[in-house]
Amino acid sequence: MAAGDGAQLPATVAASRSVEKALEEAAASGALNLSNRKLKEFPRSARNYDLSDITHADLSKNRLCELPEELCQFISLETLSLYHNGMRSLSSSLGNLQALTYLNLR
Repeated sequence: MAAGDGAQLPATVAASRSVEKALEEAAASGALNLSNRKLKEFPRSARNYDLSDITHADLSKNRLCELPEELCQFISLETLSLYHNGMRSLSSSLGNLQALTYLNLR
């Protein structure tokens, strides 16, 4: 096996790389997909990327207990999917998302 193929990496390292790849793609495309990653909080490494132009964010099927404050800073956000998480309430910062037209909390 080649050293860079990732086949022998521990699952947490592979998952971390997967999140980093999703963040890179989001910075380029404007769509953030962190669905089904078992996240308990928004990735701290997101600060390393320019995500200010994100228009679509999918954080469904994770383990989030509260709305990540970082999402409320994405003022261009139009669609946000947060279904299948453990949220019991929403932050008033959600009001900062003036462009938001679709919110899925199922």
